[in-house]
Amino acid sequence: MHSFHRLVVCFSLTVASIFRDLGGVQAQTDIDAVWGSVDANAGPSTPTSQDREIATCLCDLTDNACDAGCCCDSDCTDSQLISFTCTEPMEGRQGDSQMCYRAAGLMKFNPRRGLDLVTKGAAKVLCVEIDNNPSAGLFYEQPSGASVRDAELDTQREYRGSVPFLPGWLSASSTDTTRTVSANRYVVGDAISADRDGSDLLSFPSAGAFGECSPLLATPVRYMQDMTVTCTRTPSALDQTGCEVTLASPFPSPNGNNAFSVERRNPSESVSVTINSVTSVDETTGTTTGESDTSFVDTPTYASGTSVTCSNVVVKVTLTMTYDRDSPQTFTPSVDVVITSLTRTTTAAASAVYVPTILEVKWVDSQTSNLVRRSGNPGYRVGSPIVAGHFRTLGALQAVDLVVDSNGYPSLLASGIAPDGTCQAGDPLGTTNFLNSRKFRFGVDASFNCLLSLSLTDLETFCGSNPTGSYALLQSGFSHVGAFGNPDRNVAADWIQIVTRTSNAATSRWDSGTRTCTSIATGVVYEFFWFPYGTVFDPQRRIVSVRRTFTYTPSIGFNALSDSDTVPVLLTAAAVFIKLNDTNVTGFVPPRPPILPVLPQDLFFPFVVNAGGRGGGCPSW
Repeated sequence: MHSFHRLVVCFSLTVASIFRDLGGVQAQTDIDAVWGSVDANAGPSTPTSQDREIATCLCDLTDNACDAGCCCDSDCTDSQLISFTCTEPMEGRQGDSQMCYRAAGLMKFNPRRGLDLVTKGAAKVLCVEIDNNPSAGLFYEQPSGASVRDAELDTQREYRGSVPFLPGWLSASSTDTTRTVSANRYVVGDAISADRDGSDLLSFPSAGAFGECSPLLATPVRYMQDMTVTCTRTPSALDQTGCEVTLASPFPSPNGNNAFSVERRNPSESVSVTINSVTSVDETTGTTTGESDTSFVDTPTYASGTSVTCSNVVVKVTLTMTYDRDSPQTFTPSVDVVITSLTRTTTAAASAVYVPTILEVKWVDSQTSNLVRRSGNPGYRVGSPIVAGHFRTLGALQAVDLVVDSNGYPSLLASGIAPDGTCQAGDPLGTTNFLNSRKFRFGVDASFNCLLSLSLTDLETFCGSNPTGSYALLQSGFSHVGAFGNPDRNVAADWIQIVTRTSNAATSRWDSGTRTCTSIATGVVYEFFWFPYGTVFDPQRRIVSVRRTFTYTPSIGFNALSDSDTVPVLLTAAAVFIKLNDTNVTGFVPPRPPILPVLPQDLFFPFVVNAGGRGGGCPSW
């Protein structure tokens, strides 16, 4: 039975390609290993022994930065913690720290004479105050070395049952829009106030039942909580009403008639929204161009003639709330906007137009640069990017260099898928290919495709070349992935090598008589074998092996009507997640403490005890 989720990504051309390009990987930053901090003998930074809880602070998902609402995050300052709704003790793991009666946990009750079972109101009364059970809990028995060998992995490729989607850590603060907001400061999760259009909440449209952008289902912007809304604006025709009304900006322009201010609470003041940048994107190719005029309008411009054009259409808005960690209540709002122009023939303009829209909110600490996001702490969260990096060696030292995107994720990527769906050649981490990439996410079986259109000469050249080393989609660009979701780039033991299998390798051959290419590599599949570590009640997902295998198309023939035509060739990069057998669990009972305490040797300093002599040990000065 399949575990987790399956994702197959297909995109048509036109406006949908803009949506895919804008929602993908953006802007890369290289973060190298710090060789002065590398220890050649260091073991894994996360212990995996079967006698301890390994999850200490699940919500700490950013390295060297404070995660909003995470009370156990050691990177948070006192000024930030007062904006959280923390309760003592600050538990790292989710769930109750106190064991209390639950009706669902009662399997059988044998009443004695004169005694009855009372369940109503017992949840907060019948609790375990002191646990004398010597057992430290049930732990997964770790897979032996043999179980992660290549031959053994083949026997466990069948899925071991479904694993439910586990939601990420939720802030302890309420998400109720009716909650009372503190008069003198915001608390994590509070809706941000604004003076726009007589409303007191800053909000974005939400996606309706059919994915449409619905202002009636407003989503408030919340303090210290990032947010992304994807929806579609769909005018029934690209006429003047459809352009100027239906495709009006989903976010009021700060330099337009509907400009507004954001309300701070400590100190109480209004602050205007500024525009960082305006970028135009070509509807067909996805090519972006920075505009020198950093302004945009609420109403697009409509023009008709031999064709119909609707220009200055806002397709993406990123609202950035910048703050200082020592003064997090004093935040400054700014926006980055992406616009496009839609051009149709007069005939095509009579049909509906689908314009996908992306609305984002990002809270950014001005004192933090080069953020590195974690995909779990320690175990991977389902749906989080697979952490990947380049293995490096300096003498006897080994470490990993990272390449992170604009959101701080060092992800394993399927690179080189152009906005129009065609395949790009070259380095998978080159600027263009990196920007045209999609992320592999833990627990999500995925398949990403791109298309080649080959003439007869192109097909012969393609057959004689090595596609696995030519096209970015078939190249990895990374050598290792993080075993857990929080690997340390300076600790080599935190990483798992991507092993490329060659047992099924084949050599392509071109037959000029039949104009056919046989045994050509057209795909790559990543197999991620994972296992739960730690306690049965709080398992942490860890990758134990990664295999990379190329797939081969038996035959591709040139069957076009003329030699000037082309034939399509599809390249594919896929990921499959396989859970190893986890049916064996064991209880761990710590050794009993000694009857007499162990005393330090220098307890009686400056006196020492000599073991020699007829009379046995005697104290001496």
